[in-house]
Amino acid sequence: MTKDKITIDKGIISLQSKIGLPDDFFKNLLNEDDWSFIIKLHALIESIVTSLIVFHFNEPNIKSVISRLEMSNRTTGKLAFLKATGLLGANNLKYIYALSELRNKFVHSIESCSISLPDWISKFDSNQMKSFALSFGPLESTILDINKKVKTKGHDFLIDGKINSGDIVARAKINPKFHIWIGAYNLLVAIADSYYYSDYLQSIKANKLDDEEREIL
Repeated sequence: MTKDKITIDKGIISLQSKIGLPDDFFKNLLNEDDWSFIIKLHALIESIVTSLIVFHFNEPNIKSVISRLEMSNRTTGKLAFLKATGLLGANNLKYIYALSELRNKFVHSIESCSISLPDWISKFDSNQMKSFALSFGPLESTILDINKKVKTKGHDFLIDGKINSGDIVARAKINPKFHIWIGAYNLLVAIADSYYYSDYLQSIKANKLDDEEREIL
């Protein structure tokens, strides 16, 4: 699939608008060299994560505080907020953790500016390759997890029988950059949906407070 044939989800376009970026920013990342691609993709996702957290707590004044937090610190970082609030699922969080690790490897060494993702993954053994493929395929990893749980319960139902870890690894090997980009696409759609989930959580909280106030009266 060529970049010209890719249609960007409206939710992703909305996310870019929220942080002041043009509609084609995410799509155009496919034109970047591998080093710039990773750095800019991480910056995009970090800005969007910050925006989501500020939205969820409905307090614009905390933006400067949240923006200074480390992205992937598991106890005090931005992703710790997303995990604690339940706004993103485990495989989406896993994607961001993996991207942060990759970004840190790239940004902390000037030699990495000429890095090639195909050359980088060519040094992986089979276990490392599988981990890379699944970490950067959040939607497919979730489907695999669901299938595994369903099979464990003794049923024949599959969410999508065509998806297996071998297919995901094969795609990651052929074009690791596009594999990471597709994973980001699925992640960003999930984040866009998280705004609606945040509204739902806040409505539950508001109703609970109303009930408690009525009980007091």
